[in-house]
Amino acid sequence: MGLPAALCRAARHLIDRVDAGSLWRRWQGRPAVDAVCLRAAHDDTERRRCFARRVGGEPTALARRYGLAGVRGQTRLLNLTTAELATRSGRRRARPLLLEALQALQQQGVRVVALPETLQRLFGREGRGLSARFPGLVFTHGLNARVCLLGQELARLLQVSGLRRPRLLVLGACQPLGQALAERLQAQGHDLLAWGAGRARLLAWAQRSSVAVQPVFERIGPVDVVLVCGPVPASQLVRLQPGPGRPLLLLDGAEPAGVAAGTLRTAAGRLWHQRVGQCQAPGLRQGLAWAWRSGCPVPAVVAEALALVQLLARQPQGLQGFQDGQGFQPSAAQQFRVARAFAELGLDLPPPCSRGRPVGIPRLAALVESAWPEVSVTQP
Repeated sequence: MGLPAALCRAARHLIDRVDAGSLWRRWQGRPAVDAVCLRAAHDDTERRRCFARRVGGEPTALARRYGLAGVRGQTRLLNLTTAELATRSGRRRARPLLLEALQALQQQGVRVVALPETLQRLFGREGRGLSARFPGLVFTHGLNARVCLLGQELARLLQVSGLRRPRLLVLGACQPLGQALAERLQAQGHDLLAWGAGRARLLAWAQRSSVAVQPVFERIGPVDVVLVCGPVPASQLVRLQPGPGRPLLLLDGAEPAGVAAGTLRTAAGRLWHQRVGQCQAPGLRQGLAWAWRSGCPVPAVVAEALALVQLLARQPQGLQGFQDGQGFQPSAAQQFRVARAFAELGLDLPPPCSRGRPVGIPRLAALVESAWPEVSVTQP
């Protein structure tokens, strides 16, 4: 049974003010926190655990703490919910809240701030207005880390399953994550097809990137592995046909999850699903306001924020490309820097899981090579 909301708020507030690690860092002349991930509360229940009032008071509250290799990070909540952020009035209230929070973080010496796209876009599609207002902060939303993790998970899946030369399908290619992943996989020489909801945008991107796309979902044809980077049309997904005698392999890297639990139940036995977007390290600690735990995976956005702080400390020029708002636009150069920082910190893939439960990677040793006939695709 959870703590009462009032007691939960008091514990978070107390630890936020008198955390021993933060006090020691201040005594050494260092900022109490190096990286902060800001987000809205999931719902009113989570907000009541952190805020005594719906409006007024502190703009943010402590949600979770992280520590790795001398880098301290936090997740902090804004005093509004994701449902409110989806409304026009909620976005109007969110903008001054976010500005106040960022001003406080910059004054406290925080170096890296991670924002979800919903908050980033309060200041334009690419979030460049934020960097102009807060030159002392480096911004990101974790897309480079998610691209890296999806690529690593795909490599592990192909190695363990035994499937060679698979036909890959990237779903969500109208989103920055899907586009960055498709371009990375094409550069690696994979047999790749991309789909996204939005024909004009999809074709325009295909023209720039030369990635093969298919705007009509029903014409995609057979595939071996699906990489989910956005919401998936469930009715069409279950119609995709894998090889004979094996399930369709799905790696779901969308945030929130692109494949609904109902779809997985409906297609039980025909779909193999793995959630992607977390990593772990031996020395990584995390916890709520009053407890630390080690060995638990953390979201990609948190791992990227911690890695960027470490990279900034070791190589002050190593964050070139993350400045001036470019941290919101994934690129191959940024993914290389993030991957290198992950390796230095020991951040690696956790065991495969789906909907919070461990899953085993199917072994397809008897069907080790994809041999699909050519299908028609649209490639401008």
